Amino acid sequence: MHSSTRNALLGLIALLTIAVLTFRPGWNNPFVLDDMTKIQQNPDVRLEHPGVHDFIFPYDPTQSNIRNDPSRPFTFLIYNLCWRAGGGSPAPFHLVGTVVHGLCAFLLALLTISLMGRFGLPSGAGGGIMAALLFLFAPLLAGSVYYAYALSDVLATFFLLAAFLAGPRAVLAAGFFVLALACKQSAIALPGAVLAVDLMCGGVAEIRRRWRVHALLFSAAAVYLALRLWYFGGIGDLEAQGTPGVMEYALSQGLMIFKYLWMIFVPTSLTIDHFIRPEHLNIELEILAWLVLSAFTGCAIFLGTAGKGTALSRLGAAGGLVFLLLLLPVSSFFPTVDLFVERRAYTAAIGPIFALAAFWEWLRSNPEMPGRLAVSRVVLAAVLFVYPRMTMDRAKVYASRDSLWEESLTRYPLSPRAHLNLATAKAAAGDYERARSLLEELLTLQPENGVIYSKLGFVYAQADNKNRDDQKAWDYYKRSFELLPDDVIALLNGGALLMHLGRFPEAARLLLHAVDLSPGMAYAHFLAGQALFYAGQKTDAEPHFQKVLELEPANSEASKYLTEIRN
Repeated sequence: MHSSTRNALLGLIALLTIAVLTFRPGWNNPFVLDDMTKIQQNPDVRLEHPGVHDFIFPYDPTQSNIRNDPSRPFTFLIYNLCWRAGGGSPAPFHLVGTVVHGLCAFLLALLTISLMGRFGLPSGAGGGIMAALLFLFAPLLAGSVYYAYALSDVLATFFLLAAFLAGPRAVLAAGFFVLALACKQSAIALPGAVLAVDLMCGGVAEIRRRWRVHALLFSAAAVYLALRLWYFGGIGDLEAQGTPGVMEYALSQGLMIFKYLWMIFVPTSLTIDHFIRPEHLNIELEILAWLVLSAFTGCAIFLGTAGKGTALSRLGAAGGLVFLLLLLPVSSFFPTVDLFVERRAYTAAIGPIFALAAFWEWLRSNPEMPGRLAVSRVVLAAVLFVYPRMTMDRAKVYASRDSLWEESLTRYPLSPRAHLNLATAKAAAGDYERARSLLEELLTLQPENGVIYSKLGFVYAQADNKNRDDQKAWDYYKRSFELLPDDVIALLNGGALLMHLGRFPEAARLLLHAVDLSPGMAYAHFLAGQALFYAGQKTDAEPHFQKVLELEPANSEASKYLTEIRN
């Protein structure tokens, strides 16, 4: 075996080992936030023998989004495999996230070494090792490993890095690009990022030399966008609801981009949910942020096209452009629900990280730079000792929904999502008084939020709640239906309460509506079948129990009902 191949293999094994040792304590952490609906409650993820149509299908915004996201078929295929491997345990999801995160760190090491060579800098292994360790241990990025739903970002980053490393092999680069798009649609920014690196490396001449790569990548992007627009009817976030306006969202993102950059290297105030609204921001600072970013972009393009600047400054500019371009799909004119989400920085972080790693290697090997050893040692100490400890501490926060949402509520005391999710966690743990208190506190802030009424109905309907009050629970559910008539979870819980009260025809109406909204959910069919059965409509109940068995062949309760109906 060639020595370089052997060293690369040893490096890969070492990085994967370090990744496992670092993230192994979080493998048994529970599903949280979107994991609950997009994985745990998603009937498509449970399918034993899914077909292509279960991963790619026309998106219908009128239907429940408790299904696979057709924008990310490869990611949901991995979810399906993880679910079947672990029988619904979160552990396989976290294990896969850990391994792919380690692979991303390895590919980033190779990319950093390659770029340093292309830009004419000392291209020893030191810069690559620094890039890999910084990426592996950065606390901001750790949340994407501990959070199962963020596996889309981790997988997309792996394929994007592979596309970068494919070099002049245009077809291979395009193939990796398509796989990245199948993991997460924000990978669409890759052609721009590759173009920016080539521009900074060798100017227009370098772009011309690699024209086949650029032509194939941009062509693939154009075809993807056209197909997406034709098939899904849009190119933005299909499932985003309640988003800010286009202009107020776009205006805010200049500041958010700086916040991402700061938190990659100075990981303070981390949390799974940042409650930042447009009205919380200073418009003068928002404008200033975009002016600074525009000036940087303009200077970088000038450096590249004019061939100005040192090799190190051009590589640093390349890292900055890669960071900006990979963030643009979520930090520009396509609004999504939240202004700032930590996991969005996962892919974009490769730019500033390879730039910093290259600078660190140059500093370490440049004997003429005063104070070089002190600075390089401080950076190395942070990466080897401070960041790993902070990253492992994040596992403790993600270890329970209580701790995760307590942290979020501490960071943002007015956050509705933190209130709701912490209340849900408290209710699941049997702490109904704390759950009720959180929900009623939130109700004073958002009296027209239907989800709050649904959660209060759930709390008051629990059998082991010493303050159980079925009438009060139903009153809360009715109010939630007035505000959110298509909330599937509220419909299911409200229907179950009506069956408990013996009001089966009313329950059937609610539950059949839930089935219409989420026809692939076995639990919805089961409850609808029960309501129809006890309402005396056994013939109508039969197809619902049959559907349950199609979705969950081992469901013995559905079999019992069918046997009784047919006898």
